Amino acid sequence: MEENYGEGCGFIEAVEYRFLNKDGAGIVLDRLSQPEIIRLFDWFTDEKGARAGNLFLEYAPLFDTAIEVQAEIPFPAPRPIHEESGADKSLEYSDGFEQGEERQPQQATHCEENSTVALAYGFFGAGLLWGVRYQQYAVDASSTPFPVERNITDFLSHIFRAEPGSLSADAGRLLEAGAPSPAYLTHQLVELVPALDLVLRSGYRLCGVCSGDSLDIASYGTQMRYLFCLGLLASGLRAPERSDQGE
Repeated sequence: MEENYGEGCGFIEAVEYRFLNKDGAGIVLDRLSQPEIIRLFDWFTDEKGARAGNLFLEYAPLFDTAIEVQAEIPFPAPRPIHEESGADKSLEYSDGFEQGEERQPQQATHCEENSTVALAYGFFGAGLLWGVRYQQYAVDASSTPFPVERNITDFLSHIFRAEPGSLSADAGRLLEAGAPSPAYLTHQLVELVPALDLVLRSGYRLCGVCSGDSLDIASYGTQMRYLFCLGLLASGLRAPERSDQGE
């Protein structure tokens, strides 16, 4: 039976174990080299590619809207000061205080204070999560236990079909309580590799040149959808070729 998004086999825990360390976060950054970012941008703006993100809204409006809902999920509430001594803190960052020291009220991060940054982090993190989940799906659906190479158009084709049991059927679950915060996942990655923030800023600025081409004038539009695709790229999905390059 196909698992739902974020359920079964400790999906979120697996993502954290895979990426929230120096080596894993470094792999994410390596996948976002300048040539790859530009190659993705070329496909993203191509009329036979993603058409500046309009492809999402036209072919999968429910999924596209669910991505926005997911990207808006706020950071988790800070844990109480007095936690159980046996709690696993391996994926948390030290706040600089030893046990027994007095803590000041937790300060908001730059990401939390800036709504544009928080949304950018949210869309990128959403792409990362969905890309990993799709690759798990591809392995489960194949006859091999080994990683199956896929590109972003393979993911989109699966989402657009919206067949029973497909990942797009899980999109509605993003509205439920307890869904993970993609923005917080990205924030944790940036804490490990600060250069990732530069990549996201560059991607946001790059898509500013085509933001007027978006049909989605009532919502976040081109730039955020491109950052979602950057998240897919960071997950290990390959960037598609432009239509004229594949001929």
